[in-house]
Amino acid sequence: FNEPKDLNGWVKLCNEDLNYFEELEEKNNIAQNNVMRNNQINNIFNRTDLQKISIISENQKFDHQEFFNRNSLNNKYELTLLNQLPPLSSCEVLPDSLLNQDAIIFYLTLPLTAKGLLWLERIPDDMPSWIVFSINENSSSQSELEALKFEVPNNFSNKIITFNHENVKSANIPFSFRKFTLNAKRNIENTKKRLLKDLHSKWQAEIESIRRLKLREIQQKNQLLVAATVFASPIPSIDVLTMTVLNGLM
Repeated sequence: FNEPKDLNGWVKLCNEDLNYFEELEEKNNIAQNNVMRNNQINNIFNRTDLQKISIISENQKFDHQEFFNRNSLNNKYELTLLNQLPPLSSCEVLPDSLLNQDAIIFYLTLPLTAKGLLWLERIPDDMPSWIVFSINENSSSQSELEALKFEVPNNFSNKIITFNHENVKSANIPFSFRKFTLNAKRNIENTKKRLLKDLHSKWQAEIESIRRLKLREIQQKNQLLVAATVFASPIPSIDVLTMTVLNGLM
């Protein structure tokens, strides 16, 4: 599989999926859902020019406006604030409302809670996301921070932002976050590509499911036909010839 490098490539690939769905559903007399699928592509491709950023906080003490001003996030953006970590079971995936964001920023407390770790593990590797901690300059905070690097998923090990309310200059901002703040247009296009990639993956799984279902139906019909043929003719060569023809049909 040669993964497309640009947005148009992903749109073309998803349109090929739509054509395959149309053919598959028409031949097998399955409910046709391509109108809904077309809407999914259009909703992704025609996103607004506003960056969508979610801040999920374990408490309400995070001054996000000050944080954004300090770190050059002065472009227009659509902000979603969650002042607590919602419940999330171990088998649950992230809701679409979060997966559709251009970035997620977690404001967590030290030491890291089990719920906080569960949320971090649900974030896709290719989604821009960071953890923000407010720490003091004492030894306990530093030791907790060092221990944290071994607890978080690997994709977050270099995505930890720390700052001190009393000493602004002591903030630690990773390069990945600085890079993200420089180009809003690129961030939105990367999100579109990520969402189209996920859509293509889901559609391929759906296509495979339909094909397996139809194959199972063919196998069941073939078994009945073979049984009837063997019962009708005791000659072994007829049985072999029948199996050859049926395998060709499959």
